[in-house]
Amino acid sequence: MPLDAVCTPSPTHAPLLTVRGIRAVEAAALAANPQPDLMQRAGAAAAEWVRELTGDRPDPILVLVGPGNNGGDALVCATALMRLGYACCCVGLPANNKTPADAQAAHAAFAKAGGVLHAEIPAATEYRFSLIVDGLFGIGLNQPIAAPYDAWVEAANTLSLLDNIPLLALDSPSGLHGDTGVAQPVCITATHTLTFIADKPGLLTGDGPDYCGVVEICDLDIAPALMDVADAADVGTVNGPELWADDLPQRGLNAHKGDAGSAGLLGGAPSMTGALLLAARSALHTGAGRVYAAALGNVQSGAPTVDPLQPEIMFRDPASLRDAPLTALGVGPGLGRADVSRAVLASALDFPGPVVIDADALTLLPEFATSVQNRSEPTLLTPHPGEAATLLDTDVATIEGNRISATQQIAKRFNAIVVLKGCGSVIATPDGQWWINTTGNPGMASAGMGDVLTGIATGLLAQGMPPAQALCAAVWLHGAAADVCVESGDGPYGLTASEVILAARSLLNSLR
Repeated sequence: MPLDAVCTPSPTHAPLLTVRGIRAVEAAALAANPQPDLMQRAGAAAAEWVRELTGDRPDPILVLVGPGNNGGDALVCATALMRLGYACCCVGLPANNKTPADAQAAHAAFAKAGGVLHAEIPAATEYRFSLIVDGLFGIGLNQPIAAPYDAWVEAANTLSLLDNIPLLALDSPSGLHGDTGVAQPVCITATHTLTFIADKPGLLTGDGPDYCGVVEICDLDIAPALMDVADAADVGTVNGPELWADDLPQRGLNAHKGDAGSAGLLGGAPSMTGALLLAARSALHTGAGRVYAAALGNVQSGAPTVDPLQPEIMFRDPASLRDAPLTALGVGPGLGRADVSRAVLASALDFPGPVVIDADALTLLPEFATSVQNRSEPTLLTPHPGEAATLLDTDVATIEGNRISATQQIAKRFNAIVVLKGCGSVIATPDGQWWINTTGNPGMASAGMGDVLTGIATGLLAQGMPPAQALCAAVWLHGAAADVCVESGDGPYGLTASEVILAARSLLNSLR
């Protein structure tokens, strides 16, 4: 079976299935065809990819074989490679009465083809491998890896790193949770991951991207209709322009600034006016027809009356901002946590239009939970894990332990559309829909990046973009702009929020 018939690079706008969703699809495939040969298809696809990754390298393939169906996939792969003349060194334990039936059949076919299972990885002096296949546990493990497998994982990681050879994980790197993206203390660090049936959220968020390498999806020729059997809660989507590009603001030839909406930004307490300026500049460069900024404090305390770099921004005091013809409001960048900050937030929640809440405003938000829940207009929240922990009255470890669930809980509790920022940002709505964003890079771990996201989202909302689409678009543009900066040599080290603003504008215009 040709590799490109069943395998594609991880795309945007692709379905994401939780482990439970994958199991439902597998069960449906088995019901539709009692002999679906999913393991044979998975193993054959893996063997084809091994051939592509190794090319003409003559060295043996090291195959790690686990006790379940992931191990069966690995043995089917090894058997296929052996028949093609490849030397394979397979390390695993013999099948027993706990081994699944399909995996037992794979063990038998492997032995019939002349394969031998080794009880441990040979010493480096005995072999030099051209590639390592991780077929230990895939998505079937939710606890730390025990002996002897833990030693095999550590040895495989060391060999891959020191000998600079590919390490191909089947379905998911062993030790990485398929749903949460949490890596166990001992976890395969793959250079490539061949995931089956559909993409998994754990490959894209949390620790996942650090352990997966290049991800390819093999749908195993499962009928598209069978993908629909998974419960809606188990189905997410990879965020990308295909989801929201048609909803981007459009302008007629006879448009004027009033047609492009008016964005208001609230924050900038003394010593934190930079956050407000970044948000306001972002809204302006996202296309809002008018941008108003209101800083806490007064001129004597450093509140700006003009932005010399962006004089198009109009400054108001917080009280008079309500008199501006706003179509969207962003509150939080540099807001602070003083009594006046609370008063400003309370007033913002009464705004008769969409509101984006970020930064210090999120820290104060639990005090106003009822007001947020009862808003009739859209509310968008953009917490990082620390702020998310405050919103759910828990700790960061709990948030990071299940990023999708945490985002959904916040969305439901506050009746808001939420993005949990971080590697593989998660977006969720109050009705349980969720997306994972795959743009962005470590260069974004610097001050002001969150303020830029707030401004982009507020600017899109001000122009009339639907709220869920606006947040998905803002998150994607934010990360993709940072990626463009890195590709041009302006990061990851030293990448600034101001540079991302201009790159986001260019990307936005390229999508229109």
